[in-house]
Amino acid sequence: MALGFGVGAVSVNIWMAAVCCVIGGIGDGGAVVCNALLMQRGTRDEMRGRALTFVMSLTWSTTGIGIVLAGALMGVNDARWVWLASAVTLAVAAIVGFTLAREPAGRAAPLQAPAN
Repeated sequence: MALGFGVGAVSVNIWMAAVCCVIGGIGDGGAVVCNALLMQRGTRDEMRGRALTFVMSLTWSTTGIGIVLAGALMGVNDARWVWLASAVTLAVAAIVGFTLAREPAGRAAPLQAPAN
């Protein structure tokens, strides 16, 4: 998503920006899958429904806040700056997500029972 919006911010015409939107959409699809994976890996079975509800609520709340902020920024700057700010924000989120997805040190795969 960050790549799509970042290149879209510097695109030379509307057609290149449209292709960047498609790239951003593909990244969004990947982010949805990664979000579900992180939630499923990090929660116990009995808490998974609540965790998914929380993650979805947080996602849509921050989306609403982002839309309001983008509107306010559009009044001060042009669309390129808003796209660039979005790309930076998404890149930071990707780094945080990648960090969370990595196995913590000392936490290896569960031990397997020896074969008889």
